[in-house]
Amino acid sequence: MLTGDAADELFAGYSYVTSLSPEQLRPYLDFLNGVMRFSSQRMAPVVGVQAQLPYLDPAVREFALTLSYDDLIVERGGRVFGKKVLRDAFADLLPADIVWRIKTPIEYGSGSYRLQEFVIDSFPEDEFEAARVRAQAEDDVLLRDKEHFFYYRIYRAIFPTPREQSGGAKRCKTCSGAVERAEQKYCRTCGAYPC
Repeated sequence: MLTGDAADELFAGYSYVTSLSPEQLRPYLDFLNGVMRFSSQRMAPVVGVQAQLPYLDPAVREFALTLSYDDLIVERGGRVFGKKVLRDAFADLLPADIVWRIKTPIEYGSGSYRLQEFVIDSFPEDEFEAARVRAQAEDDVLLRDKEHFFYYRIYRAIFPTPREQSGGAKRCKTCSGAVERAEQKYCRTCGAYPC
C-alpha cells in the first residue's frame, strides 16, 4: 500500500500553512519534519499489509527541506495553494482539476465524517455532560465534545488515565498525558492542539 503521508508536512500542503509568511514557513516545515509520525506505519502490519511512504524516502525528504517559499506556495485563480512543486511535477500527467484540487480535511476525503455524525447522535446531551464532569474530576481529562467522549471511553477500557503515563517533557493541558518534547504543540494521546 502506498500512502501520501508526509507530503503535506514536507511540501506545505495544509491550508493553514499557506497563510504563513515566507519567514515563518521554512522554520515551521522544519519543525514538522522533526515531529511528524504516521499511523499507517504502525497500523499496516497489524492488518497484514505493508505500507510504503515514498515521501519519507531520505532523498525525497532531503530535497523537500531545501525548497523555498516560492517552490511550495503559489496563487492561482485567486486561491493560494501549497505543494506547488508536486503540482508542477504532475501537471503533464494528471487533469488540471486533480492537479489543482483544493485541500480538504481527511475526514471528508475518507468519509469518516459519517462516523463523527454517528457518534454525536449516539449520546444524549445529559449523558455527555455527566461524563464530561466525571472525566475532569476523576481523570483530570477535559472532554472536548461527544466524539472525544466516545473515543475516551474506549481508551479507558484498555489503558489507565493519561496522567499515569510516565515520561514526557511536559504534560498536556487537556488530558494530563505525557508530551514527548517541550516544543511539541500536539498531544498524541488526546489530539489537543495546542497541548
